[in-house]
Amino acid sequence: MEVSRLFPGSGTVRENPSKDLLEKVDYLEETGRRVQELYQRGLNPRQIARRIFGPELLIAYVTLGHFSGKCLVQSYLRGGAAPTPNPHDLMH
Repeated sequence: MEVSRLFPGSGTVRENPSKDLLEKVDYLEETGRRVQELYQRGLNPRQIARRIFGPELLIAYVTLGHFSGKCLVQSYLRGGAAPTPNPHDLMH
């Protein structure tokens, strides 16, 4: 069954969701490759997150680190299992 619309949490209705979802999958897979490459070069999760995503957004602080670049990097490094973030780590 072809999907004609997608109503994501962002509030932006997607009129061509199949294409958008495939692009998101490509982005996430490429991000995973970049995370692994930087980790192999010796960067730690915080350094990797900063290099790929830039500074943490406000939402990282509001969610006590659960929705942060560092948490996403750690989930890639752990094979998808998201760690419990330490809010103190956001300040460093």
